Amino acid sequence: MLQFFERAKLDASGMLLKSPGRPSIKFSTVPKITSNRSYFNGQSVAFFAKRTVRVRGHMEPSQSGEQHFVARVLWPEDFLIDPTSSSLDPLRGTKPSARTC
Repeated sequence: MLQFFERAKLDASGMLLKSPGRPSIKFSTVPKITSNRSYFNGQSVAFFAKRTVRVRGHMEPSQSGEQHFVARVLWPEDFLIDPTSSSLDPLRGTKPSARTC
């Protein structure tokens, strides 16, 4: 079952996830997809440990049997887009798109 954490903080080791109102839990990421040239590494840990994040993933038992969180998506909260701060005005000085059939 998918779970979401908001205002979460990854510790400096990248092995614990702290979230308001919850105890810290062990943290890992989904396995790397072979075709994906970018992947979570030490630089990612350093980047995410400096900010609060939104995390999507699921809980699963580790080899020792205790639960840990497996992240599929991490998003820095300071990168969130506020839809109320954007206007939907058309660009000025541009022609409408040409439609082709």
